Amino acid sequence: MPDQLHKVNDCRSFFERNAENPEWVRALHAVEERREWENLSASHYSPGTVKSEEELCRILFDPIHIETSNSTLKPTAFADIWDKGLSVDRIEYRTLKDSIESGISQAATASKLRTPRIVHGYLIFMTSIIRSISHENEKCLGVFDTALPENASHADVCMILPGKEAFRSARAQLFELYKSELITI
Repeated sequence: MPDQLHKVNDCRSFFERNAENPEWVRALHAVEERREWENLSASHYSPGTVKSEEELCRILFDPIHIETSNSTLKPTAFADIWDKGLSVDRIEYRTLKDSIESGISQAATASKLRTPRIVHGYLIFMTSIIRSISHENEKCLGVFDTALPENASHADVCMILPGKEAFRSARAQLFELYKSELITI
């Protein structure tokens, strides 16, 4: 048990240290134990680790994730897996209505600072499918329990296999899997 507690502390410590790091996923690549951390709680606010049978909700913003001219998904909807983590909500712990309302609030805040954006829709992912994506027979993506004080359902999908080629492969696979699954609001 002390060894498991040490691993949990290492995991949480990494995520706490990198909370403000916009490229924490790249820092994660340097951590030998990163694959094991999917099975550990990365946050004190967490309801527990993300299980493979869980559904995840990804809020999508226009124009960042959506091609405005025809309301279709862009591959950039999945680009965050490379650096800051693809933010998702665990449906078991947050209503879809709450996820959408939070997205609207985020869009309003971001629009004041950068390019105006609006919530266009969302995707529903199955964790097991995300975790099954591979490149050259190596698992590409991890789903980490990164609960926040204001959102215990928060998790991140991110690259656990380093390298631009693996990233491009994982992003392309996500796009192919979900390009026709966009649910508009």
